[in-house]
Amino acid sequence: MKSLQTLVQRHVWSLLMLLIAGAFALLLVELIVTQHTDGIQLVGVGASAIGLILAGLSLLAPSSWRRALAVLFLALSLTGVIGVVEHQEARNKDRREAALVAPSGNTTIRIAQGRQEGGGRSERFGPPGGEESAPPPLAPLSLAGTSLMAAVLLLGRRDAVIAAEQG
Repeated sequence: MKSLQTLVQRHVWSLLMLLIAGAFALLLVELIVTQHTDGIQLVGVGASAIGLILAGLSLLAPSSWRRALAVLFLALSLTGVIGVVEHQEARNKDRREAALVAPSGNTTIRIAQGRQEGGGRSERFGPPGGEESAPPPLAPLSLAGTSLMAAVLLLGRRDAVIAAEQG
């Protein structure tokens, strides 16, 4: 156990950056599996892929690149904030559409655009064949938070630590 602890302590920075790369990879997989790939939704997919690439570069790049990579991660975090705004707008649109639902005998007529018939996936969120649901309002913050953690990790790394890891 002592040797494992020593190994982790010696390589903590690299392990944390690998965990960040893993977080971006899992987010990318989640967005693809949930078909988050229409129009503006591609921003999240692209940002996740870019985050994964930046994390990989952070592991391999020389220390002189650290500040530039941190700035890129900070810029990438803005896509998460933009995603929150987009999700909130979609939720507000869902509320407005719900107000347009009118009962008609035993059936309900939904006066809304963007809904696919035939059991396929809706243009927005929801399982195939299931009911449409509003997008989770804070989900994009996972992208922002992961990007900010990577930037802090890059800016907080000291050169003495780098020399100790390599030696």
